[in-house]
Amino acid sequence: MKAVVSWKRIVILVAIFLPLTVGVAVAGFESHPTVMVADFGINAGATSPELQTANAGKTASEGIIYALTKDGHFDVVDRVLVEKHIEAEGLDVEGLVDPDTARRLGQLLHAPYLIYGNVTDVSLSSTGVLANAEVSGGVGVRTVKAHVTLRMMDVATGDIVMAAKGEGKSKSSTTIIGKDIAYITIGTAKVTQDAVHNALQKAAQNAVDILVGRLYGETNKK
Repeated sequence: MKAVVSWKRIVILVAIFLPLTVGVAVAGFESHPTVMVADFGINAGATSPELQTANAGKTASEGIIYALTKDGHFDVVDRVLVEKHIEAEGLDVEGLVDPDTARRLGQLLHAPYLIYGNVTDVSLSSTGVLANAEVSGGVGVRTVKAHVTLRMMDVATGDIVMAAKGEGKSKSSTTIIGKDIAYITIGTAKVTQDAVHNALQKAAQNAVDILVGRLYGETNKK
């Protein structure tokens, strides 16, 4: 009787845990898959003229590479090697990538996955406090907010394995002190390109955190 009960317990345990084990093995994400990262594009109308967004796509892709490497779940192909093959083959892999191009690049670099995407939005908001009437001036805070969307493609099938959208913010402050026409400005009066790139890098990190969380189910990822 005890033997029968023990076997029943074993069968129940196998029934519970086997699907979970098989799910991990089929996904194949536990064995550090090799991924390559393409240059990110910039969606039309994603930025306003007052923001300096030169090289925003490259900043986003570099942020993705850094975050993936730091995370440790993936083996990331060196960016220089990716660019070398792209140039040699005359491939277009900025922004949206078609499956045939991704498959060709994957064959050249022996990478089963391609991560690509776009800078979808970079916006600016300002807040401030005005001082009293006797001493003119105030404090202003300018916030750059960036969004980066990434997709992870299985180059053998052209299927999108997972997608994620990350957000990043960068703040700078300006203090104006003065009376009548005499003013002293302390801080950053204009939004610099560094502020934009900082927001993009944070958005890239956030997107990778979300991607890893969805692929591996880690509770510390969103």
